[in-house]
Amino acid sequence: AWMSIAHDGGYADAGPGTAFTAPMETWTGVTIEGSHCGNGSPLVVAVNLTNRSTDVVMYFQGGGACWDAATCFILGTAAHIQDTLTAATVVDEATRGTSFLFERNAQNPWQNANYIYVPYCTGDAHSGANVATFTTSSGPQQVHFEGAHNTELVLARMAATFTTTTHMTLIGASAGGYGVASNWWRAQGFFPSARVDALDDSGLTKADIDGLASALAVSRASRRGRPILGFSTSARFFP
Repeated sequence: AWMSIAHDGGYADAGPGTAFTAPMETWTGVTIEGSHCGNGSPLVVAVNLTNRSTDVVMYFQGGGACWDAATCFILGTAAHIQDTLTAATVVDEATRGTSFLFERNAQNPWQNANYIYVPYCTGDAHSGANVATFTTSSGPQQVHFEGAHNTELVLARMAATFTTTTHMTLIGASAGGYGVASNWWRAQGFFPSARVDALDDSGLTKADIDGLASALAVSRASRRGRPILGFSTSARFFP
């Protein structure tokens, strides 16, 4: 299979993380050690920390998907799949297209939150756990579909940073929306005492989420009686 959906222990696999350190309310690029983008280079995230509150917003970038030599290397249907990310690139993205989510003004419900921007560089909707080799005109090419593992590593660092948080919001659109749905349970595992909300724009449908919950064979979470994925009976996401 080109990609395996990771549904193992998740938060137990990443190990302890190192707290983020950055100037307050200044976008800063941070390399995530042990992570892999599609081309094997490390994931770089952007963080914007604050002392206004302990709330956290984690944003998953969208940008298509790829699954074979044609889609990954010829058509290029997934964002950053062949790119080596830099701090400058990621900070620029965080402060452009989605910047309205991170504005510290009265119109933004998350104006006082800490922000974590996760770029998309694995072609697997932030959900994969596989390294595949494809045959191309220039020879064999590996693609690291390791979005799930990368997310675990980011969450481990977040857990070391935000030790007293009681509220986290995951936000994503398109492939980022899929990432929100498939990683909600990981976030809840890293923050068992916090409320973890999810805003999935143009990602999974309710039927998709119900099917994913069944496929993972997870039982209801003991806390607050919610399904472990957080979606399958949630009217708050699906009116």
